[in-house]
Amino acid sequence: MTSGPDRKHVTRARIAEIKAALSLRKTIERLSGTRFQGSGARFKACCPFHSERTPSFFVDEVAGHYKCFGSGCGAHGDVIQFVADWKSLGFAEAVAEAAELAGIPLAKQDAGWSNARDELGARVWTGLIDARRKQVAPKVTFLPSSERLPPFPDEVVLPIPGDPMQVRDLEGERTFRIKPALVHVYRNVQGRPCCVVLRADKPSGGKYFLQTVWNAEAAREGRSGWALARIPKDVRKPIYGLEAIPDWSRNGGKKILIVEGEKAGDAAMQLL
Repeated sequence: MTSGPDRKHVTRARIAEIKAALSLRKTIERLSGTRFQGSGARFKACCPFHSERTPSFFVDEVAGHYKCFGSGCGAHGDVIQFVADWKSLGFAEAVAEAAELAGIPLAKQDAGWSNARDELGARVWTGLIDARRKQVAPKVTFLPSSERLPPFPDEVVLPIPGDPMQVRDLEGERTFRIKPALVHVYRNVQGRPCCVVLRADKPSGGKYFLQTVWNAEAAREGRSGWALARIPKDVRKPIYGLEAIPDWSRNGGKKILIVEGEKAGDAAMQLL
């Protein structure tokens, strides 16, 4: 696992340029599917970070900030903070992602960003190549530690699309009642599930996502065992479809297809 460079690797002017190039409202809509009401500079919507019926999520385009006034939520920040929180990224990765959304290439003074990405990519490919040579499952160094995202117990029944379920926020003491339209299971190299991303459709249109893990302690207490995954910003989720790597390696490992998004990954797996 490696973490991206910190704030000293990019100038304040570059960050300001990225923020100025992105509409906060449109960026939130693009990433989360949220649909806002309002006009001018102030807009409101149901919060993309939790389930609610009455809009409590407000965006101020002039100030460049959003804030949720929903009970127990309190999500707030600027466009880079939203990218970071929505995609579970660190600050460096969020700035790089926002720069891509804005169509702003990283300049020479920002070489630290691209160097970190290149270093991560080199480590991943080195692991894959070594695995192919040895015909064993690769050691991927950027997987989260087993203490942070341990595999689910074998007896856990995974969520089923269309079946109502509850997801608890053990830190915020909230409960989300959700009927997932899609269920995306993240697995480790051994094929054991360690994280589930639930996608649900909003009645008013759009969609929202919940990252969930299995909490055995809550399940033993008779509560819902599914809990909101608060993945630290310095911990990376496993790659979606990672469990296919051992077969890919044993079969020669000649080609690999990389796509963006779980839906695209599922479609590619069915086609190939």
